[in-house]
Formats: sequence, C-alpha cells, structure tokens
Amino acid sequence: MGRHILHLRFDFPAGHDPDLPERLRRLLENITPRVQMIEPDSAVLDLTVAPAPTSSRARRVRSPLDGIYVAHRRHPPGRRAPDR
Repeated sequence: MGRHILHLRFDFPAGHDPDLPERLRRLLENITPRVQMIEPDSAVLDLTVAPAPTSSRARRVRSPLDGIYVAHRRHPPGRRAPDR
C-alpha cells in the first residue's frame, strides 16, 4: 500500500491574524494526526493514517485524492441541528 500525501498551500490575506497558521494546523489535525506546517504558507498531511469517520453525525466527503475520504461534521458534537 502506498502513502497518500496531500500538500496544501494557503493564500493568506495581507496582514492576516498571526495565529491563523496555528488555528489551521489544529483544524487539519482533526483530519489526520500527521500534519507538518511549512512556513510561511503551506502544510503537508499524511492521509495514509487518517481515521475513518466513526460518528453517525459525520458525513463522508470525497477528497480530490482518489480513494481518500475525510470526515466532515455538519454540526459541532453535542449540538443539535438548527431547526429549519
């Protein structure tokens, strides 16, 4: 089995919040624990070790990489969906 590596490049706006890269790293770690931030505007994710979605609230979203799926929550855990 080969490795599935995703390289991301962010287009940060001029004068962005200096904490933005750290917040992005924490969000990316919800997908896979293997995240490496590359200064000033990139990240590398090893999706080979990404856990499969386990929550009934998670829906599977097709990734641009063939055969890789990530969990995407519609609502934060412990909160119910808004009434429509």
